[in-house]
Order: sequence, then structure tokens, then C-alpha cells
Amino acid sequence: MRSGRIADHFWYDLDEEPLRDALRRIAPHILGLKAVNTSWDSGVLTSDRADFPLGWTTHNNVAVSPQITQDLIARWPLSHDECCDEWWFFKEIPSEFDFTHGICNHIANRIGDWADLEFEGGVQLARNISRFRPTIIMGYGRFTYCVSESRIADLEVEPAG
Repeated sequence: MRSGRIADHFWYDLDEEPLRDALRRIAPHILGLKAVNTSWDSGVLTSDRADFPLGWTTHNNVAVSPQITQDLIARWPLSHDECCDEWWFFKEIPSEFDFTHGICNHIANRIGDWADLEFEGGVQLARNISRFRPTIIMGYGRFTYCVSESRIADLEVEPAG
């Protein structure tokens, strides 16, 4: 397990752990929050799609979850192979939130390479974390990752199995 810091947030490289499994591992930390989709199979999950989840809304045309419950985590919408999906979790979604350039779309990069994408036109993860203050970010490109405002002990150890 590799981990580090992006500004005042912690990052965790979860290697090739399935995104659904990683979401279950962080469940206690996202219950009661709302999530915004920043990447869905390299695009975004919008309300005009047939697979747009019932009960979800939009913010700047991208999917926003209802308040997260255990049931919602169990049936979390993921793209066909979970690839290039990214979610930003908030207590309150900033009204100016407009970020839809997930690091997951740079599949050659692991989360530990975040600084390589800090340029104009790049992901600028540190800049956007400072700007929008998410509680947690979770995604999968070629590797699963989590970024959190606080340490997550469950991610600091390898998953069983």
C-alpha cells in the first residue's frame, strides 16, 4: 500500500482493488455525504443517459447522489468495467463546483504521480482540492485510489483476501 499527501489531504494507492470493494471499505467515511461524478468511463454520468440512477440529481449537468446510505453504497452506479470512474464526496457540494477532469482518465498515472498533472490544462488535483475542499475522492483508472481530508485507517492496510 502506497500513500502520501496532496496539500493537506491524504492519498492512498489501492492498486487494482475493484472500485466497488474500495467503496465498501470507506463506507463509514462517506455515509451521510453526497457524491458528484467527475468521470464516468472517461466522460460524465449525465441525466440524459438511460443508466442514470433513479433519485439522483444533477449539478452543472453531472450526476449527484442523494445522501449516501449503506443501501446506496451496495448498489453504487459504476460504468461497464468501472474504468475511468471518479467521484468527489462532500458534506455540502460547493455551488461553484465544476470539476470534471478526473485523474482516472490518465490511466498511465497512479495517484502518487498527481504532481505530474499539475499544469494548466492538466488535472490540477492539488489546486482543485484546495478550491473545493472535498471530504473524499475515489476513482479508478488502471489503479484504484482514494484521497481524503483525514486519515483512513482501513486503507492503510492491505485488504483481506
